[in-house]
Amino acid sequence: MNYILCFFLGCIIFLISICGFFLKLRNINMAVRILGGGTILTNIILSLPLKALNIPYSFFYALQVGSLNADFEGTVSSIAVQNLFMSAYHFFFIFICMLSPILFGGVFLTLFDGLWDKFIFILRSPFMSVYYFSELNEKSLTLAESILQNQKGVLIAFCNVGNTNVRLIGEARIAGCALLSENEVSQRLSGRKKRFYFEIAEDMDANLNGVKKLLQVYENKSVDCNRLKIFLFTTQPEAEIVLNATDKHGIEVNIVNINILTAYKLIYEKPLYEGEKNNSISVLIIGTTHLATEILRAVLWCGQLGEERSLQITVIDKEAMRCKAILKRNYPELIDGDYTLNFIDVDTETENFKRVLDESCQDTTYVITALDSDKKNIETALYLRAYYLRGSLEFENEPTICAYIQNDTKASVTAEFAAVDRDRIQKKGWDFSTKAAQYYKIYPFGSSRSIYSYEAIMDSEIEKLALNCSAVYELAFSSGAATSEQILASYNADETNKRSNRAAAIHIKYKLHALGFQMTDASRPSEPLKELEDKNTLEALSRLEHSRWMAFQRSEGYCGATIEETQKYIEQTKSHKYVRAKLHVCICDWDKLDEAAALFDPDFKKYDENLIKSIPDVLGITDNSKINLSGIKYNVERLDENAGCTSSRLLS
Repeated sequence: MNYILCFFLGCIIFLISICGFFLKLRNINMAVRILGGGTILTNIILSLPLKALNIPYSFFYALQVGSLNADFEGTVSSIAVQNLFMSAYHFFFIFICMLSPILFGGVFLTLFDGLWDKFIFILRSPFMSVYYFSELNEKSLTLAESILQNQKGVLIAFCNVGNTNVRLIGEARIAGCALLSENEVSQRLSGRKKRFYFEIAEDMDANLNGVKKLLQVYENKSVDCNRLKIFLFTTQPEAEIVLNATDKHGIEVNIVNINILTAYKLIYEKPLYEGEKNNSISVLIIGTTHLATEILRAVLWCGQLGEERSLQITVIDKEAMRCKAILKRNYPELIDGDYTLNFIDVDTETENFKRVLDESCQDTTYVITALDSDKKNIETALYLRAYYLRGSLEFENEPTICAYIQNDTKASVTAEFAAVDRDRIQKKGWDFSTKAAQYYKIYPFGSSRSIYSYEAIMDSEIEKLALNCSAVYELAFSSGAATSEQILASYNADETNKRSNRAAAIHIKYKLHALGFQMTDASRPSEPLKELEDKNTLEALSRLEHSRWMAFQRSEGYCGATIEETQKYIEQTKSHKYVRAKLHVCICDWDKLDEAAALFDPDFKKYDENLIKSIPDVLGITDNSKINLSGIKYNVERLDENAGCTSSRLLS
């Protein structure tokens, strides 16, 4: 009877430990401990009938089996195999005794986390794509968790793990990440799987140095560059110059500037034309932080929507005029573009803020709060919502309000902010959905999980569209002879080129809106976009693209060059663009391009026209594999004529 009871109890415990092992498999340390503990407990239970039901004796015997220090042969021979049941008991006991030393050793190794992590990492890494992070911190852990959610069968390895926050180490282990004490540079490309390096330390100098060391490691090695990618997280302007001057040996190096990424993501997901009035876009930017400056630069080129629409931007902050002076120094022609740009010094936390709003910001259609704290941004956004609602008798003045909120919890809550009189709703017996009339309609952007995410950094829609835009230009430059490999190499060679193509990609959504269309997913039928075949429409959109391109170049610090200046520097540079002096002959009115084209390049206007003609190919509407290198698939559909959108379009 003792044998039967212990046999079935042992089987149940062992099966439970196996289930626990597979449930916790992503956290390999915990999984091994569960299976090892279950196996040792099973051994104790199976030993009970053999040790006269002496629990302490059975416990020490199980530990001896695990450490290979038990009289295994004598114990097994004492089991009388008299029938089928005892044969099963005999076989199960032998199996558990053989398994115990292996798992006992695994449990023992997990007590020395570094050794165990390294051991498991060595076993798994040749057969899995590995994502190396140069540092374990809040941002890198957030990105790692996002990658694990979106990619199956991958391995995350945090390097340089020393005196890291204990909480972060615990969360990384729960997520199933390997923690390595070695530097990421020592983790070489092995096997046939992909390797991704993320230089994401808080010290940006260390990030740049890490990239340079990685490139040096692979300098004399024959590697498949398609299996290797490096991501450099930095906001340092000099990093781009250093990388452009560095031989990358064909390795793809991506600069991730979080401020630029956040700004571009905002204007792509929440277009500036939302809420425009009388063909006018009036943007109010609250703050002069580094992010606010990047948003301003992006708004200036993205808000180029043709002569029929006016663009006004107002920047308000305690140091607004200082921001203006810095911009004038770094971007000489940015302030004087084809738009109205005002800077007003005022503390947004004082009553003078309302006075400034009354005098200069009554017609605002789009608000961005980008101050230095979540608290200030939320409070300012709520104040502005109330201010604009009170400003109209019909309570219909509701500009789009976007608030920069880094905290994930605050961001998700802000999106649902509503002024709800719950008691009144319940007493009246109304449907609780009545609260919709009281939503503050504040759009949070820049939260940690939305920015440090697989979708934003590794699977970005903007990046896919940008690659296709780059293909349009490269095929035009090469008269259609460029291969996919050449287009990819050209796109990855220069970060400024990438940024320029991202800007062109984002603005496609704005051009489509000007035509009366919107981008949709591929599940809906697509309009053919025959409007692009019309000569007048093509020219209008080409002019629009040229205006956008000029504003972008000015936001990069470029200035227009005269014909005489160009003729002079072209003797040195052999190019109509002088990168070191930041001069470009094409930064001029559309009608003046013909003169420059006659002297330097007859295709100046055709580059803009080619991009407009290729919009269906860039979006993946047509089957053009030479342009749609990213494999993206969009469709377009007409805007609802009754939705009030018609008056906001550039073209009829």
